[in-house]
Amino acid sequence: MRTVVLDWENGQDGLTMPEDTKEKGWCRRYLPAILVILLVALSAYALYYLNGDSFDLKNREFIIVVTGSMDGEDTGYEIGSIPVDSLIVVERVGHDRISSLEIGDVVAYRNGSMLIVHRLVSIDNDNETMVLKGDVNTSAETVSFSDVVGKVVDVHPAIGKAMTLLRTKAVFILVELACLALVLSSIREIIQIVREED
Repeated sequence: MRTVVLDWENGQDGLTMPEDTKEKGWCRRYLPAILVILLVALSAYALYYLNGDSFDLKNREFIIVVTGSMDGEDTGYEIGSIPVDSLIVVERVGHDRISSLEIGDVVAYRNGSMLIVHRLVSIDNDNETMVLKGDVNTSAETVSFSDVVGKVVDVHPAIGKAMTLLRTKAVFILVELACLALVLSSIREIIQIVREED
C-alpha cells in the first residue's frame, strides 16, 4: 500500500492547496463540463444524421418498429427488409403529395391509434385509396389517402435496438441516474470555479 502526502500551505483562509497542485487539477475542474458539452454535441449530431442531414423535424417522425410484418427477404427496393426493433424515419406526406409515392415505397398509415408500416402495392387515384401489404404478410389492406402519414425514408436497425434496450426500466433508470450524476457534478464544479474566481 502506498501513502500519498500532500504538501499544504498555510494561507490566509487556513490550509490551501499549493499553486502547482491547483494548476494540475484543471482536468478535475473542467472535465465534467467538457463531457456535458460533448454529450450535447453528439446528441445534436445524431439527430442531424438520423434526420437526413437536417435539423428540420417538422416533416419527420422517428418510430420503433414492433412487429415483423416487414422483416422478410430483400425486395430490391430502396427500403428493403425492416427488422423488428428498427428505428425508422418517416417523412410526412400530405394529401397533395400522395402522387409522389411509387409502387414499392414503404408507407406509414394510421389505423385507429396504431401506426402501421407496409409496402405500397397499388394506387387508385380515382377512389383515393391504395393497397399496402407487409412483406411477410399473406394478405393486403386497402387504405384511404386520408389515413396515410408518410413514407419511410430511412431504417436504422442498430440504433433502434439500442433505443429499445434503453426503454427497459432497469437500463433507463441507470442511464438517467448516470446523466443526473454527471449534470450535478458539472454544476458543482462550475459553482466552485465561479467561487474561486471571485
